[in-house]
Amino acid sequence: MSTTATTLRATPVGERNEVLDAVRGVLVLGVLIANVQFMAQPAVLADWQSLQRGGFDTPDAILTGLIGWLVSGKLISGLAIVFGAGMGVIAARSQAQGRLRRWLFVRRSAFLMVLGLMHMLLLFPGDILFIYGVTGLI
Repeated sequence: MSTTATTLRATPVGERNEVLDAVRGVLVLGVLIANVQFMAQPAVLADWQSLQRGGFDTPDAILTGLIGWLVSGKLISGLAIVFGAGMGVIAARSQAQGRLRRWLFVRRSAFLMVLGLMHMLLLFPGDILFIYGVTGLI
């Protein structure tokens, strides 16, 4: 084993950004709550997809669209921002140690892509992890 090899470990509690972790947790919980109706009833997802194509002709449809725009859209956007901030924290720590570990970004992004693709194909077509993985590679 090489002396330059690093062992992978979780970030110790004292070094974690607690605010970033808390915001991430709230956003993930919010996305879960917003998507529960889609996961539980595939017909709701079909209705939502038809609404996205311009079928806002009833008060229920308008309210569903508003909730989708305010809740789901803002939560997912917030998660994207937190994802980028997390990647920035990893990059800053790597640079502070005197090296940027690109392989770490590639590995994390590949894991997100695989996990997102499995989730998208097997459970829920509205998954965003795959897109985060692609973005991380870029």
